[in-house]
Amino acid sequence: MASGDAKLSIGMAGQMIATLKNRGEFLALRKCPRYKAAAFILQGCIGMDGEAAGIRVGYTVTKKTGNAVERNRIRRRLREAFRQAATAQTASLNGANARFVLVGHRSALAEPYAQLVAEMTKGIDRLASKSNKASRDSNG
Repeated sequence: MASGDAKLSIGMAGQMIATLKNRGEFLALRKCPRYKAAAFILQGCIGMDGEAAGIRVGYTVTKKTGNAVERNRIRRRLREAFRQAATAQTASLNGANARFVLVGHRSALAEPYAQLVAEMTKGIDRLASKSNKASRDSNG
């Protein structure tokens, strides 16, 4: 599947959120900063060079987490929480080309949804500040 064939969803602020599909896209984010929460790990880079503007997210939940039903529920909860958190963080993500990988944990099923969104918002904010700091350090 070509990278142009990525599945799109629309955030509440109207920004497009595409899905990472290829293994290479996931591996490219391994060196990016991470934010660890109880229910997930958010890893990503904001303002990557040489890429088209937009938000792209990859979701992964390992088989150790549970059966297919549980993994899909975790993935759906994380997808919607990210969409809402990205909408809340439009100031830090607006016009930027941002790439994220979300690794889901089993506790994402039990954690209250509002807390999941709050942690996701906090994670996006932290990654944005780390990306801004890294770009300032490399420029001067």
